[in-house]
Amino acid sequence: MKIVTIILFLVSNLILGQSKLDSLPKSDTIWIKPGVGIDNIKFGETTDAEIKNYRNWNFEIDNGEGYACGDDDSCRNLTTDYQCKVENVRFLFSTPCISENGNDKPENHPKKLTAIYLKQTENACLENGICIGETTYEGILEIMDKPRGCRNKNFLAFYDKGISFHFDNERKIYSVKVYTPR
Repeated sequence: MKIVTIILFLVSNLILGQSKLDSLPKSDTIWIKPGVGIDNIKFGETTDAEIKNYRNWNFEIDNGEGYACGDDDSCRNLTTDYQCKVENVRFLFSTPCISENGNDKPENHPKKLTAIYLKQTENACLENGICIGETTYEGILEIMDKPRGCRNKNFLAFYDKGISFHFDNERKIYSVKVYTPR
């Protein structure tokens, strides 16, 4: 009996999630694709010029440097952050993190799209019915299983799928990070 109840619960959540998707205007929906990107923006393929034209949004552009320290070495990378504050979407381009001890430099490498951040973004959903501002922590665990990554009461990371979720005080999705799977 318990198995039947669980199956009915999961099916009803999938149906409710799908009805949410069906009610969204398809052209307004931002389709989140874990490990791939969003809409037609893809890791390893999309250029910064394509980001500048994405949905005719206005982006603020910030160039920076990053540093990482390790036990044996440290490294440095270069970044460009494209942020649309109206829609709360950010695209991060980065070079690889290059050791400070060698002859190579981050300047010798092209910046590639490495992460996409969506924070309280309206009409942003995964094809399985998970939507920012709608789906709860528990709902994600029912749809996606347990994460293979970091997990606490306000955060779930599915490193193997290329997506992480942050939750608000009501345990609904507050923000999403999309990246290549690890």
